[in-house]
Amino acid sequence: MWEAFISIIPGAGKLLETIWKNRTRLATTYYFTGQAGESDEITIVNLSAAAVQVSHYALKWKPNLFRWKTSIIDVNLDELNSTFTIPPKGSYTLHFGEGSNFDWSYQSALHRQLYLTLHIFGQRPKVLKVGAGQ
Repeated sequence: MWEAFISIIPGAGKLLETIWKNRTRLATTYYFTGQAGESDEITIVNLSAAAVQVSHYALKWKPNLFRWKTSIIDVNLDELNSTFTIPPKGSYTLHFGEGSNFDWSYQSALHRQLYLTLHIFGQRPKVLKVGAGQ
């Protein structure tokens, strides 16, 4: 009985290791200028070894913790339904030019954090924090 139990432990460990290695890991960086003629950018970095296919994304200003009276600001841009692929260990940059700039002023960011929701094919939506917030 104990022999069977002891022989299962390495197999379970190997299974958990495989699941841990193959998970989707994403990070973001940003560059907001606020100057006319310049474009704002959010870069999504794929830290995993597999490509990630995104069906669409959404940007929202969500309230910080314990800010129940602060509302969510949904940033609706025309480009939100674009499909793109992020290569393994690569990155993809979202550009927001003159026509698609969103309000990232102090008033919008007050007690809120900017979140990017990626809808990935075959997975649950992945919510990523952009920037430090207020």
